[in-house]
Amino acid sequence: MGSFDELTPVEKGHRRKTVGIRDKKCACFGCTCGLCCCCCIILVLLILAVAAALLAVFLTFREPEFTVNGIQEPAGRTAFEMEGLDRATVRFDLDTTITNPNFYGATLDEINVDLYLQEEPDLRVGYANLRDVEIPANDSAQIIVPLTLEFDREQDPDFSSLTSVAQSCLENNRGDINLRYVVDIGFSFLTGTDVIPDIEGNESFECPIDIDLSSLPEEVTNLVNQVG
Repeated sequence: MGSFDELTPVEKGHRRKTVGIRDKKCACFGCTCGLCCCCCIILVLLILAVAAALLAVFLTFREPEFTVNGIQEPAGRTAFEMEGLDRATVRFDLDTTITNPNFYGATLDEINVDLYLQEEPDLRVGYANLRDVEIPANDSAQIIVPLTLEFDREQDPDFSSLTSVAQSCLENNRGDINLRYVVDIGFSFLTGTDVIPDIEGNESFECPIDIDLSSLPEEVTNLVNQVG
């Protein structure tokens, strides 16, 4: 074909109409299917369908339920360590159940647990952390959370908290450990912020470990015996 200037007036008019029609066909999001209106309608419907699905998930979301079942002997960890008279560490495993009431599975970003003795509710003595916890849809999952209780003379000068725990964990004479826990479940849902408020509770559990007083320094043994 020749250049545009070489065309006759009739051919120039036909060329202009053809170009105009082609431009109209490609005017919607670069659509080249030849059915521009259909492409646009389908695209809008797809966007609305995705938005409706996300809205339905958001509106039907229910918070997972967190239940503390008890404490047990730690798996693969030393249960009790004493560093002189200044620092002691007690380890348990916290047996919990998380129930997901939603019709879709989810991943909890992390679970943070702060522990306090009910006798001294303002002194944090323990902590735990788990990350990337999977919970199935419409089901429950047993989660074992490794707990670490730390006792330090700087925070507990007379070791009253350690004495209370040790007294409950004597060989052949176990008692209850009275705990207060605060659980922070990190779970971001659509908004990018945590949607599950902190879970708090008070529980009493029988000590799952034995502490042999003969293996402790005499000063600590005397503190435990004074309670008894």
